[in-house]
Amino acid sequence: MRIVLLVLLLVFIGCTSTKLVKDFEEQEVPESIQALDDFEHETEDTLIVRKSGRGKLAYARNIMKMGDYEAAIETYEQVYIDSLYEPGHRAEALYRLGRIFESSIYDNRNYEKAIYYYKIIIKEFPISEFRLDAFSHSEALKTKLEEDE
Repeated sequence: MRIVLLVLLLVFIGCTSTKLVKDFEEQEVPESIQALDDFEHETEDTLIVRKSGRGKLAYARNIMKMGDYEAAIETYEQVYIDSLYEPGHRAEALYRLGRIFESSIYDNRNYEKAIYYYKIIIKEFPISEFRLDAFSHSEALKTKLEEDE
């Protein structure tokens, strides 16, 4: 009886550790870590094929968290302007720009500029995951501007 229990226990432990390994292997690497790794290890060859927008976006988010909004704005604008970046990265850069100019934390808040960036997403990136949010933020800001007049 003890031997049977011992065998069952060993089988159970083996299955558990295998499941843990599989679960760990299936985990996604957090975007910011992967993006910084991509950004640091890109070669000239990979830049020709695809620039790492993910790395620049992660960089911009981090400097924005440190309070350097101007540098974040500049970085987001670089990502949007450069057509070698993936469309999803370019749309995200525009969305983040809109959010900065909409933010009450940013000293140079400008609702018109935020609406401008949101409209670009809607027009240039119609299948973007940010399109619906851009539309709703744009409409809310338009309403707010009308109420303030």
